[in-house]
Amino acid sequence: MASWLDDLLDRGQEAKQLQHTLVASLPREVRSVWVQTRSPTGPGDCGAAEEGFYFVENGEVVMCDGPDGKPNGVSERVGAQGNPRAIASRLRRRAWEKESGASDFGRPLNYSPLGIA
Repeated sequence: MASWLDDLLDRGQEAKQLQHTLVASLPREVRSVWVQTRSPTGPGDCGAAEEGFYFVENGEVVMCDGPDGKPNGVSERVGAQGNPRAIASRLRRRAWEKESGASDFGRPLNYSPLGIA
């Protein structure tokens, strides 16, 4: 009488193993994120932005060198209430700040005419 129950449990174990195999064989979904690096200063100036690439794997945001999905060694764990896109934005912004010449501190400041002589 218990043989049908054993068969059912065996089928459940087979289904779990198949599910793990399917998940392991799925390709990574590389996503892009844009971060603003300079605000627009007026008409004709759109500001500046940088693109970053990331994927989420095992509860961790992993940054990539490009859309090919090659990890660049920067990652951060996603918390219970974490937002992977926000984490990727923060990581890309930090990487941009570390890049040489990323600062625009010495840029020319364009002021509109005040209209007084």
